[in-house]
Amino acid sequence: NNILGKRGEDSISNVLSESLDDRYTYIRNYKMSFWGDIDGILVGPSGVTILEVKYYSPKSFEILNGVFYRVDKNKFKRIGRKPFWQIDQQKRYLVRVFNEQNINQPYIRTLIVLAHGHLIKIFGKTHTYVVEKDKLLEQLGRDINDRFSKEYVERVVSILNK
Repeated sequence: NNILGKRGEDSISNVLSESLDDRYTYIRNYKMSFWGDIDGILVGPSGVTILEVKYYSPKSFEILNGVFYRVDKNKFKRIGRKPFWQIDQQKRYLVRVFNEQNINQPYIRTLIVLAHGHLIKIFGKTHTYVVEKDKLLEQLGRDINDRFSKEYVERVVSILNK
């Protein structure tokens, strides 16, 4: 549902704008040339973070080997792999963009954010962080360090804003 998706993206944008300083730039709905968009890209001295925002109805979820399952009264319903597939494609796209612009590839991490819903447990490897909205800043804080200069960050942002 696009309305719920936008609501989720708005809530994540608000959290980031209220919490991060001016060394960080959050780009919403970055259009990719071949399909769709990236919900959010956070660029700062610690690198680039791709955010795939999900606003699922107020349900609980478990992830087993990269597959989302909705948990309702101890019953499991398979949601699928789409969020992981989406974010993998988005990262590949950004790597290509940076390579085409002859920019040393910044550290790119991927993050699926549940703007609504509760994550019970992750079983197996996902190669992508998955967090609830209220744990987003904590997760981002685990990797905040100044890997890149202000000039480098500005260059990355200018490439993404073309």
